[in-house]
Amino acid sequence: MLERSVAWMLSIPAKQLINLPPLTVKTNTPLLKAGALMLTHDLNQIAVVNSDGVLVGVVGHKTMAKHLPRFIL
Repeated sequence: MLERSVAWMLSIPAKQLINLPPLTVKTNTPLLKAGALMLTHDLNQIAVVNSDGVLVGVVGHKTMAKHLPRFIL
């Protein structure tokens, strides 16, 4: 059973697991808004793009927790 599960995970291409279109925020999106999107869509991370739509990074829930005020969390 475990061998079959591992074989399946090794055979499935990433393109079958991605969300299209990807959920992104721009570099100037307020952190609170990005966090709300992550909560709404049950995401641990959200992609950050520049004004041209080019990926510049990712913000994760741990980073959010460090920077959002305690009373919001």
